[in-house]
Amino acid sequence: MARRRLTGWAIILVAALTPLVVVAPTSAAPAEPTTRPDRVVVGAGDRVRVAVLANDRVRRKKRARVRVLRTPPRIRARAVKHRRVLVRVGPRAKPGTYRVRYRVIDVRGRKARGVIRVVVRRGVRVLSSAIDDLRVEPEVRTGYDRDRFRHWIDADGDGCNTRSEVLIAEAVTPVATGTSCPITNANSGGGSWYSYFDGVTTTSPTGFDIDHLVPLAEAWDSGARTWTDARREAFANDLDDPRTLVAVTASSNRSKSDRDPAEWLPPRAAAHCRYVREWVAVKLRWDLSVDVAERDTLRSVTDGCGQTTIRLLRTP
Repeated sequence: MARRRLTGWAIILVAALTPLVVVAPTSAAPAEPTTRPDRVVVGAGDRVRVAVLANDRVRRKKRARVRVLRTPPRIRARAVKHRRVLVRVGPRAKPGTYRVRYRVIDVRGRKARGVIRVVVRRGVRVLSSAIDDLRVEPEVRTGYDRDRFRHWIDADGDGCNTRSEVLIAEAVTPVATGTSCPITNANSGGGSWYSYFDGVTTTSPTGFDIDHLVPLAEAWDSGARTWTDARREAFANDLDDPRTLVAVTASSNRSKSDRDPAEWLPPRAAAHCRYVREWVAVKLRWDLSVDVAERDTLRSVTDGCGQTTIRLLRTP
């Protein structure tokens, strides 16, 4: 018993005499800022804002600073608010890849260099810049007559008119080879179609309309009133640009009627960016104007579409 007591007192004495050592949790020093390349696709004459810190590893991004270091010929860039870099591409810039170099400075004053790869392509425009290219003019409905836009025609004489050609081209499940025209639910060869306006899929195209994305009356108001009858016919049956004509549900097409984006947008919100992108492409292709409310709505929707580009086709 005495030995046990002695051992216990010895343990207590050793513990009392041992220096108290506190081990603080280790914390790694803040990492040095690092950058990852950003890539944007633009056309000559475009301008685009690049959120350069979106992919970069920088301590306290909100307080980091960005400085543009060097730009290649025909490319201008400068840091703007929200830690973005505004890149302007000259109208004479040749297709190719250009590098805009920048420096990031974090809250501790540490620096890292980064690069934006600017890919310039022929026939491509940033959507926001393309909207700025549209002529702004008041609409004039005087003299409009839908019959002035002759459709649907069989331009190539193969027995399928424009409506059937669009249905064949846009079938999600292809129409069977050899299916005769007109394309109907009775002989559609197993095809199916998707209306991106409202997200409806069907195997019965009789419930779908072929929508003129820019309605005929809207085209008249925006400049088609000065065209020849032949040009109006070409617009109403344009198969060379798949954005001009689109297969959609009859209900969404009739809800839209002849209204522009300031007055109507597809009921499916996820379709708004595509709709605006294609609207702008068609108006530029056919050199049609916009009114102020229409332009403002196009800009407003585009603000939520990210870095979006459109492909331009030559005006017929």
